[in-house]
Amino acid sequence: MRFVKGAPATDNGVENYYSTSLKTHRKKQLRTDKGIENPMKLSAMKRAGLLGRCKKTLREAFLMFVPFLMF
Repeated sequence: MRFVKGAPATDNGVENYYSTSLKTHRKKQLRTDKGIENPMKLSAMKRAGLLGRCKKTLREAFLMFVPFLMF
């Protein structure tokens, strides 16, 4: 392996980007198939709108049980 002063360690732009933009523990997570699939699934779920705010508030959920409470 040769090193040239001032030249990037790799000519692969993507690898070079991730080597400087990710924390070490994130880089290690992306080394396995499962580690790559999980962020991709999460990203797809976000784009599809499956993740977001809850439909009901805590108060609304509690009020569903009010008729069953005995006073």
